[in-house]
Amino acid sequence: MAFAARIGAQLTYFQYPEAALRIGTSPEDLFAIAEVPRVEIPGNLTDSLTKLLDRLRPRCLFAPLAVGYHRDHLIARQIATREAVQRKLPIIFYEDLPYVGSFSRERLIRHAKLVDPRLRAGYVPIDLSGKLNNLTVYRSQVGPPEMQIVAQHATQLRDGQPFERIWFATSRDQLLKVLEPLPLL
Repeated sequence: MAFAARIGAQLTYFQYPEAALRIGTSPEDLFAIAEVPRVEIPGNLTDSLTKLLDRLRPRCLFAPLAVGYHRDHLIARQIATREAVQRKLPIIFYEDLPYVGSFSRERLIRHAKLVDPRLRAGYVPIDLSGKLNNLTVYRSQVGPPEMQIVAQHATQLRDGQPFERIWFATSRDQLLKVLEPLPLL
C-alpha cells in the first residue's frame, strides 16, 4: 500500500494473502524447482482478475518473468499470459529482482525463451535513485544487499547508465505505441 501511494497508483487487493502467509515460509514452499514450473491458480483469483481487466480494458499487460520461480510471480505470469492471449494484448515481462541478479546472461536468455521463444529484450532508462528510494518501503523484503543487487543490475545492462530490461514478443512499433511516452532503446 505504501508503494502504491508513493507512486500514485491505485491498488486493487483481492484478499489473497502472499505466499508466505498462504503456504509457509520455507524455500521449498515459496519457490518452485522445475525449469518451467506450473503452479495451481485458485479460481477466485482468476475470476477477480478477469473482472478487473474487463473493467479497466488495458492496452497491454505487465508481468514478472518469474526468474526466481517465486510461486506468486509464477501465478502472476501464468494469469497475465493467458489473459494477454485471450484479449489479444501485448504482454511485457519484467525481470524479477533480486533474483535475476544471480542469473548469467545465457541462463536469463534460456529462461526467457522457455517462457516464450519469441521474447526479445528492450531497455528502458530509469531514475535509479528514485527506484532505490521506492524500494525502501519494502523493509521486510529489501535490505542493503538487495539494494546493491538492484543498483548493480541496472547499471551493468548498458554502459553504466541505469536501465530496466524488459522482454516482449510484440513488434517494436506496437510496443512503442503502448509504452508512449517512455523511451525504448
